[in-house]
Amino acid sequence: MEISIFTVGSVTTAEKEELESGTMREYFRGMFRPMALLADDLEEFGHVNTHILSHEYGYVRGDDLLSEIEDHRGDVESMQESLVQASQSSDVIIIALMKDEYELVVKPVWEDVVDNIKSSQIVGLSAPETVQEWLISEGLKEANCELVVYNKVGPALVSKEFKQKTHELVESL
Repeated sequence: MEISIFTVGSVTTAEKEELESGTMREYFRGMFRPMALLADDLEEFGHVNTHILSHEYGYVRGDDLLSEIEDHRGDVESMQESLVQASQSSDVIIIALMKDEYELVVKPVWEDVVDNIKSSQIVGLSAPETVQEWLISEGLKEANCELVVYNKVGPALVSKEFKQKTHELVESL
């Protein structure tokens, strides 16, 4: 099973010295931590690709090594390409971003993503109501996929209920 998570990094991080050979998923802490724990939880069901947009590093993947990323600065277009590709190939797609990142990364490619969604996929969306207005489109509803939505308020990227429901759906695949 292929699981793709798209999220944001955190300004709270581990000390670089203690993670010399660590991954980006281990590096980010703070508000990113629940996403890392969700990824850890879902790994028992398949391969988890974590895609992270960071103010410090730009677009990185969770399994990128911190020691190799220092001079790297992935761009928004690369993250958009990964999102479109994931919509074609992943069994599970989880997107948990802030409003500005949804507007910057997701909105320009959302029609392409929705066109690729199949009824056999699970789509998890953590978004403020203002983003849900365009995110949960007729096309997404017509895709008839399993949809899990968290009405994001405040800094929390996901809720306990969102994580539990996602886990249950993935377990049932």
